[in-house]
Parts: sequence; C-alpha cells; structure tokens
Amino acid sequence: MNCIVCGAESRIGVIDKDSCTHYCRTCHNTMMADRFGYDIPEYPQEITVKPSQGKQRRFSVEYWAYPDCKILTADEIGPSHYHCLVVGAMDRPFTEMWDELIRRLKKQISVKYVKKDGNLGKDQKAVGYLRYNKERDDLDYVVDGFPYPWYEFIAQHIDNYEGWQMKIEFIDSSDEVE
Repeated sequence: MNCIVCGAESRIGVIDKDSCTHYCRTCHNTMMADRFGYDIPEYPQEITVKPSQGKQRRFSVEYWAYPDCKILTADEIGPSHYHCLVVGAMDRPFTEMWDELIRRLKKQISVKYVKKDGNLGKDQKAVGYLRYNKERDDLDYVVDGFPYPWYEFIAQHIDNYEGWQMKIEFIDSSDEVE
C-alpha cells in the first residue's frame, strides 16, 4: 500500500468508520500536527550509540505522533536487532524522551544475557522480545540483539533447568525492563 498523500510506502493505516486510509510516517505526523496543533520535533533519523564497553552501534530513529501520545523508536541497523521504544504523553518534552531513548539503548547494548557457549549468564535470565520471522513463518526470540527461533531457544534453556521454578513475565515494549 502507498500513502494517499505523497505515494511513498505506507507505514500506518488509519481506520475511519468502514474504510482504512494509508499514510507514510511523515504525512501521518504532519496530519496529526495540523489536526491537534503539535510541533513535530527535528531529530536525526540515524544515530550511533556506544555502550560503556564494546563497539558502537547504529540505529534508525522514528518519531510518531498520535492523538493522545507520541512515540520514539530506535531499531539497530546491521546484522543484530536491538529495538527500543519510548512512549510519552503529548505534554512530555521531546528532549526528555530522547534522553531516555539514548540511556535505554546504551543499557540494552551493554548487558549480555547469553554467553558465547549459548548458555544463560550467571543471573539465569534472558531479556528480549518476540518478533515474527516471515521467512520461517514462525516467532524469533531476540536476545542480545540476535534472533533465536523461539522453540529452539526455549527448548535449549528450559531443558537445562528441569526441576527449577520458572517465571515468564510479559512487559509492554515501551516499559523498561529491570
């Protein structure tokens, strides 16, 4: 689908009664700004983040405006798949959201849950997110920026802990995991 305003690839569909209108991010944000009186901030659409130790990583950044909130996302450019999302109320300062995004990205790329041998680290936990892999028509569990087939990751790690207690916790992608 293409954006009805500029013809670019659509990124969002706005449902109104019985129809769905498709927009690119830029046209969607412009429409929201016009309709609700928002200012669309200027920001770099690509950033480089360096953790306290390790190599720097590049991220593409997107800003989305909605009637009741604004969203700032960062997705790693390259072979790994770190992803961060910060949601704010419309009156939250953009600079505050930006600072939180950078802080959370640095934290994400600094913490490693899976050791080089494929086992979990000393804390016995893995923090990541589920993502659909259309090439395999199945879910990946992305940990430390790397996608693992969901069932393969779970089978490997659950088998190692037979008899242990287990906690599975789902947290909104905009919330920070402690």
